[in-house]
This record gives sequence, C-alpha cells and structure tokens, in this order.
Amino acid sequence: MDSRAKNIFYWFNDEGDPVPLTTEEFLELSAKNPFRDKRRFIGNTKVGDYTVSTVFLIINHAFNGGIPVLYETMIFDKEDKPVDFGEMTDLQHFSIEVLGQIRRYATKTGAIDGHKEAVAFVKRLVEEEKF
Repeated sequence: MDSRAKNIFYWFNDEGDPVPLTTEEFLELSAKNPFRDKRRFIGNTKVGDYTVSTVFLIINHAFNGGIPVLYETMIFDKEDKPVDFGEMTDLQHFSIEVLGQIRRYATKTGAIDGHKEAVAFVKRLVEEEKF
C-alpha cells in the first residue's frame, strides 16, 4: 500500500500544494475553520439552474489505500440537491472514481480538468434540454 494513503488529513504548504497533517495539526487547523478557506474552492460554476462545484476535501478519501484522493466535483440543482452524473462515463480525465453524484481526483490538475469537463457536460445537457 502507498504510504501516503495512510495520512488522513491534508492542508496546503506555502506553495499551495497539499501536504499531510498529523491529527494534532488538523485539530489546530480545525479551530481556524479551514472549510471556508478560498484555497479549497477549485471551481463553482453556474450553468442555468445548476451549479458545478469542485473542492479540496481536506480528508483523504482513498479509504482503501493507493494515492491520496483529495478533490471532488459535484453537480447541484436549483434546490442545492446533488444531481447524479449518470451519463458522464465519457468523462474520464484524471478521475479516480465516479460514485453517482460524485467524481473524485488525486491531483489539483485533475480536479481543474474534471471541473471543466463537468461544466461542459452540464452545458450540453441543458442545451439539449435533457437536464
């Protein structure tokens, strides 16, 4: 198993790259409410009544080992309910997993590219009136 997957918590170093945190470091960070930190937000794009949101997760989602999975894209409808990606099987760029309503990535580059692809996907479905 990749030793990096053993790390649960991540945050940004001075260069803006994710680095592992100890539990103690995470608890210190939590006191500062990192969930609102603008560096976490990779993309938040409105397409009609839908929002495509891509964020840095802070918690490694590679629960079964392997490289850390630190980013996630979701699509929300006008009532802020998650939308199933359904047909998005054609979008494979840097995606680690597709879990119905969620796409996750190991890298920021993958998350940025995945966000763009999800936005293009939603635009296409809105234009074709499938959404």
